[in-house]
Amino acid sequence: MNKRRISVLLLFTLLLGLPALVAATSEQRGALDWPMFRHDLLRSGFASGTGQISSPVERWRYYVRGLAEPSPAIGDLNGDGIMEIVVASYGGVYALSGPTGSKLWERPLAGPYEISSPAIGDIDGDGEVEVVLGSYDKKIYALNGRTGDVKPGWPYESGAKVWSSPALADVDGDGAVEIVVGSDKLYVLNGRGSVKWSFPFEVGTISSPAIADLDGDGDLEIVILSSEGVVYAVDGRTGREIWRSRTRGNGDLSSPAVGDVDGDGRLEVAVAISEQGLYLLDGPTGLPKWPSPFPIADLIRSSPALGDLDADGKLEIVIGSNDSRVYAVDGLTGKSRWIFTTGAKVESSPALADIDGDGRIEVLIGSHDGKLYCLDGRAGIRKWPPFTSGGQVFSSPALGDIDGDGYLEIVFGNNAGMIYTLGR
Repeated sequence: MNKRRISVLLLFTLLLGLPALVAATSEQRGALDWPMFRHDLLRSGFASGTGQISSPVERWRYYVRGLAEPSPAIGDLNGDGIMEIVVASYGGVYALSGPTGSKLWERPLAGPYEISSPAIGDIDGDGEVEVVLGSYDKKIYALNGRTGDVKPGWPYESGAKVWSSPALADVDGDGAVEIVVGSDKLYVLNGRGSVKWSFPFEVGTISSPAIADLDGDGDLEIVILSSEGVVYAVDGRTGREIWRSRTRGNGDLSSPAVGDVDGDGRLEVAVAISEQGLYLLDGPTGLPKWPSPFPIADLIRSSPALGDLDADGKLEIVIGSNDSRVYAVDGLTGKSRWIFTTGAKVESSPALADIDGDGRIEVLIGSHDGKLYCLDGRAGIRKWPPFTSGGQVFSSPALGDIDGDGYLEIVFGNNAGMIYTLGR
């Protein structure tokens, strides 16, 4: 791992606190995974590992039943030291071998229902890994990572559909992992499927929560966007509202990301509102940091990613839009850095990493034109010809070392039900 990669990783470590320290340790051991939607609790979309993909080669593909819109998760499900890939489609959940794409297990879900992106982790402290996800049948499922069987005490039935992707973290400091997920309420569940507390919304949410120590007091807060267009920060221990910030729009199609975006030593929350644009809020207070949101006059289902695209020590924000464009926005000023136009709307969320090993960050993102794009993070131009799949790419790419060679590969799905893995 080169000095620049270490510095970027330490930046995220300092911003988040203990959870990032744990992540940093696993990165240094070479465990290059992608355990939840947008990679981490910050929902940064950033992977600190390095790839060697200068021209993508399809490693394998796997066909699933229904639309493969949820984003994959990557982790070691059975403790054998080999990465597995968990993918959900509008029909079920699959665990696939990272090196070969062979199926380990399949868990059909009643429906067809839309299903959230899965999260991977040991939720009950038994030393075994679980897979957690939500469904439009109003249920939150916890599955045995080895077998795909539903865990005892699960599923938990919420009051509305669950498209929010769970986050797994010890949010209340009791030494046990909690499941944090949005629905009609913001729910915090223990590993046995019981509610520890819930926070009510006016309407509900499909947004996925981000988790960070927003105010530097050593305790974690949960940030989430509700369907009425309100961004909430909620105390992880008690479920008490810390602040709320009402935007000028409505909708929760995008999920927030957290980081020290403007380099002031405080955390910010980046969040997108359809037909309004990209907002940057002060983490401790929820007050706007920019004079006005970065304007995007279309539907936004993509979620922002945060990364230092130009190696200046400050973060940029990258997001897609249904106007067929990918935007990179300066975190300090809220001004455009570059705009890239694809052939159709962009509902996929970007993933950021040095995917080709050149020491610079690339942007990986799908489009409804059926292509996966790799863009130079500094300039916003294509690094290699887009990889063409057989259907619209709503799924957000996941990056991880799926074959144990020490380098990142790319995993994504499309709306024709195909899961692709790309490597060198």
